[in-house]
Amino acid sequence: MIRKNFRWMALTIVSVSLSGCGAEVDQRGQRVGVSGQVMIDGQPLTKGRIVFVSDDGAGAVKATALIENGTYAIDEKRGPLASNARVAIHPELLELGELEVARGGDRFMKIDIRPIAIPHRYNTRSELTAQISEDGDNAFNFELASK
Repeated sequence: MIRKNFRWMALTIVSVSLSGCGAEVDQRGQRVGVSGQVMIDGQPLTKGRIVFVSDDGAGAVKATALIENGTYAIDEKRGPLASNARVAIHPELLELGELEVARGGDRFMKIDIRPIAIPHRYNTRSELTAQISEDGDNAFNFELASK
């Protein structure tokens, strides 16, 4: 009897999980896609990383994307939760090839591996937030100042 009930429960769980409605549902909430632009001193941020941290009490959910030429996008499968989110924008580090070009053959030359300095108030001590909704367009643009 127990084995029969267990099989019925397992089949029910599998069939319910496979009959999703298309949107990505995290156990902690509804994930949604976000996109937008990041400017620094009026110019598009050439390269960086944006992180949305949603924390509605059910556990923090991080969603991250690469910023290239001032734009970013995260699809709904990897997106943040529909909630208020803290946003952090980090500089992307130079890759090895870019570092070698910057050194110009002098392997002892010190090079800042962060090509663009982004103040801590936008990343480790971020003051940026975004109100992410299930129904909205969720386009968030950020204007940063280097000083």
